[in-house]
Amino acid sequence: MAVSGVTDSSLSTAFTKQLEGDSGAAMGKDDFLRLLITQLKYQDPTQPLEDKEFIAQLAQFSSLEQMTNLNTQFEQFMAVVGSPQARTLSLLGNHVKAINPDSDAGGNVVGTVSKIRFVDQEPRLTLSVFDYPSQSNKEVATDVKLEDILEIGAVE
Repeated sequence: MAVSGVTDSSLSTAFTKQLEGDSGAAMGKDDFLRLLITQLKYQDPTQPLEDKEFIAQLAQFSSLEQMTNLNTQFEQFMAVVGSPQARTLSLLGNHVKAINPDSDAGGNVVGTVSKIRFVDQEPRLTLSVFDYPSQSNKEVATDVKLEDILEIGAVE
């Protein structure tokens, strides 16, 4: 009974079919490693895998693993950057015009966001203005909510 060896072309075809399969699931690094081990296990002993081919496959595996790790890190980064807390922190030091929560009569207040604190995961801003006689910052509003901000940037 003749046994044919597993060739690069047959493995490459199997690998491509698996990648383009109907299931829609892409092969991961574990699948790639299993395929490489299977290829080494069932290779024709009279025609062993050449060094160049083996090194190329290991490089592909390494590249796949690095891309997977990079994708995971990028997803984590985007989760942090896209969070409401990160967007709120970008307001620190900016001039804003907001509804004054400290005033019973309502009205607006203009100042620089000098502090940010979180109450039950909700950001609360403190606005300050520079007081020339005392040469210090003076808080003009505390507990400003994000929805109370009317303008950001050059406000008057």
